[in-house]
Amino acid sequence: MVASPGNFLAPIEALLARGVPVRAPAYGHRGTAGIEECLDELIGPLSVIVQQCGQIDIVGHSLGGLLGLKLAHRLGDGAVRTLVGLGTPWRGIPEPAGVPRAAAKMMHKPLGWTVGRSMVDLMCQELRALPPIPEGLKVVAVVSPGDTVVPPVSADPTLASRDQIEGYEPPAEPIIHVEGHEMRQVPEDLSPKDCRGVQVAYLDQPVPHAQLPTQAGAILTALGR
Repeated sequence: MVASPGNFLAPIEALLARGVPVRAPAYGHRGTAGIEECLDELIGPLSVIVQQCGQIDIVGHSLGGLLGLKLAHRLGDGAVRTLVGLGTPWRGIPEPAGVPRAAAKMMHKPLGWTVGRSMVDLMCQELRALPPIPEGLKVVAVVSPGDTVVPPVSADPTLASRDQIEGYEPPAEPIIHVEGHEMRQVPEDLSPKDCRGVQVAYLDQPVPHAQLPTQAGAILTALGR
């Protein structure tokens, strides 16, 4: 969950080279503060940017993608054009299977000390409902098979329950090709109602969680840049 603006150097440089202005705010003690604290820090600066630009795109790594969705609600309809979540735990991070609830809760405090309050906020017994997607917002969830921090069960919002994990295969029809990556749209009849139309980008290379912000080609394609 720990992140900083410098992690996005490659896509920032690529966007600037295309004449696209970029803002990369630091927040929440590198993303380790509680979710509400992070949101409170971000809403003011982003509101100013929306007033200046009219509409923005958001690219968030890990917790940043979920914060982006919540911010899209706070900023109002039409304020955010595209949201790209890189290894984002859209429905929370499920506690280890087979571990008694009491034992799992005992893990929360040391997790808060080592990783941050946001990690504790995301832990859950069952995957949560996806926050509603504002009208007109394009959401792209980028999933890496090499992500052991936020695996597909959390990073793919179309996986609605643990029951869907067993034997799950990414959708076969690619919609975008970029630098060897495929971005696939989950068919609506297979997608939970709360994320109809969300684009799920499965990278065909096992990119580790911490390196997802460096995937400039995939990020720019998801943004339509």
